[in-house]
Amino acid sequence: MVVIVHQIHTKLKRLPRIIAHKIWFIRPEISVPARKMGLVPATMGNGGKILEKGQMLLLFPEGE
Repeated sequence: MVVIVHQIHTKLKRLPRIIAHKIWFIRPEISVPARKMGLVPATMGNGGKILEKGQMLLLFPEGE
């Protein structure tokens, strides 16, 4: 994930927002660093807001 974000930022000079599974946001020990890295809880609302702002969205379709 970090390598992909770095490559996108290097090539396009844009920093994508990463939409991530809710498990990343359960405990502060994980959620605080996750948010600092640009991760956002994976909801339809959050995905829509990111795209409406014209931000780049990175999604790993792993399913649950």
